[in-house]
Amino acid sequence: MSSVSIAARLETALDSWRGWSIQLRRRPVVVEEIAGGLTNRTWRLETDCGPAILRLDSRYSRLLGIDRAMESRVLAAVSAAGVAPAVWFNDAREGVLVSTFIDGQVWSADDLAEPSKCARLADAIESYRRLPLPEGVGRFDYLAHLDHYRRQLATAGITDVVRELNLLYERWRPAIARWQESGWTPALTHHDLNPANIIESAGGLYIVDWEYAGVGCPQLDDLMLPGTEEGAAGAPAADVLQQKEEITALVGRLMTGFWYPVREMLCG
Repeated sequence: MSSVSIAARLETALDSWRGWSIQLRRRPVVVEEIAGGLTNRTWRLETDCGPAILRLDSRYSRLLGIDRAMESRVLAAVSAAGVAPAVWFNDAREGVLVSTFIDGQVWSADDLAEPSKCARLADAIESYRRLPLPEGVGRFDYLAHLDHYRRQLATAGITDVVRELNLLYERWRPAIARWQESGWTPALTHHDLNPANIIESAGGLYIVDWEYAGVGCPQLDDLMLPGTEEGAAGAPAADVLQQKEEITALVGRLMTGFWYPVREMLCG
């Protein structure tokens, strides 16, 4: 991805409108930039085919552990299944994604306290979990993903904020390696299923931000549901170490715990 300015990248992305899958008659217009994104830049567009979302990817995507080619394949599957917004344009090389705008309410943590909403979320998770594995998307390597984060933090001399996580990881790495080899049946997994990535609309639930998705341990997404988070706050007890749900919870904690300081280091 080139080092041109964000403004120039945005103009170039808008100029590509004739190549989008939707049949537009004129160039889209930027309505506003959407605040709140932790890594990418996102704008709401007005088009003659309805509102859309344009995302410019962070230049640090690879350092953040994001494989845009893999994301493209996953998005093709989940958008076709109606789980994610329809994709109008996706140029992984230039870091441009355009999708339909979902008019709805972004969830908050309070929504997870409502059993009826959690039941619908569980149904949504199951709907993409049942999809055929996307072609060209390999099995997610959790150890490599975590090591990628740890190397960057170590090189930058960032140790204090991840001291506890490093101790946990080093202690339980052999158990995580065994879990990775045989602890779960691979399925499409979002890996970043938090309330901010769930949109409640008149047409149902939509799940967005599939940047970290892959063919992985599906139970990691279940950690979002009430009653499945036990064990995520600390290391598995020795007598239940081999229970895959405990290792799954620990892996989920490590992925999130290492991601935040890496993101802060790269993006500020």
